[in-house]
Amino acid sequence: MEETEHNTIQWVIDAFNDKVESNKRGERGKHGNQYIKESRRLKMCPNCNNVWETSFSGLCNRYNHMPTYGLKRALCTLCKKIV
Repeated sequence: MEETEHNTIQWVIDAFNDKVESNKRGERGKHGNQYIKESRRLKMCPNCNNVWETSFSGLCNRYNHMPTYGLKRALCTLCKKIV
């Protein structure tokens, strides 16, 4: 019984060590940084100072409550129509 418990614990330790080693090598699984896609999709409009994105349906979603640090600057589709 004690040998079985030792094997079970060793399996957990080996799995954890493999995960740590893969992170040290820079390998990312499918669960990498989940916010990378959002930062690529979101842009900041310098005209209206809103963060915006084009949704999958093609509509322009604008957000005035989001931080703009590090976002690409581009005119939103509504400001393009005005200018």
